[in-house]
Amino acid sequence: MPRSAYEWFQTRFALVFAHQLSSLSVAQAVYYDSTGIGGTLVWVFAAFMFPLTAVLFLLMALIIKIRSRHGWARTSSGHL
Repeated sequence: MPRSAYEWFQTRFALVFAHQLSSLSVAQAVYYDSTGIGGTLVWVFAAFMFPLTAVLFLLMALIIKIRSRHGWARTSSGHL
């Protein structure tokens, strides 16, 4: 049991941070989904389950849109 409010906050922050790190592999899998619609559906489902994932989805969508507009996306290799 945490002894102070600071320790309580630190514990909660660590749990949320660890959860977001574990969801990064899901984000990478969705990004590399070549069909598109399957990846989008996973993102929508995850956004309802975890609100922070919705923010991550919006950031990824913005980055992908900017990169594709400038021709930076290299889809043939599967990596950015």
